Amino acid sequence: MSNFYNRDLPYGEAGEKVVLDLIKLKYPKAHKIIGNHSEYDIMIPETNKTVEVKRDAISHLTGNAFIETRCNGIESGLNITTADYWTYMTNEKICLITPHDIRLCIEHNNINETGHLIQGKEIDAYVIPLKFLYNYCIKTYSLDEEQLCQLN
Repeated sequence: MSNFYNRDLPYGEAGEKVVLDLIKLKYPKAHKIIGNHSEYDIMIPETNKTVEVKRDAISHLTGNAFIETRCNGIESGLNITTADYWTYMTNEKICLITPHDIRLCIEHNNINETGHLIQGKEIDAYVIPLKFLYNYCIKTYSLDEEQLCQLN
């Protein structure tokens, strides 16, 4: 079985739970979308807004955010999202940002899309220095001890 189902999916779902728990503090009806739904992960009925959750296992080592746009030639990630908000999780922080502001960050900082071979997949993505991305965030949250435990 692939690393996606054994490692990557549970890793991402743990991040979704932490973000959902944070949202539910203010919006108790918020819920995770069940099944494979590429456009967004969380629905907030109280505001009719949606959230995509991205979690990066190595951004603390690279200092970069990896924003996928295509996988094996098929549009994905930033190119297909309909989410109102994105959360980008590093090992220390959650960055709340809009897809529009991610695109502005890319444009303002002249970041080019690059190709990568990851686990046998051809991935196109923007590699954005976190120091640039954080300037476009609506808010950043430092993960507390309890959240860090949930993620490990």
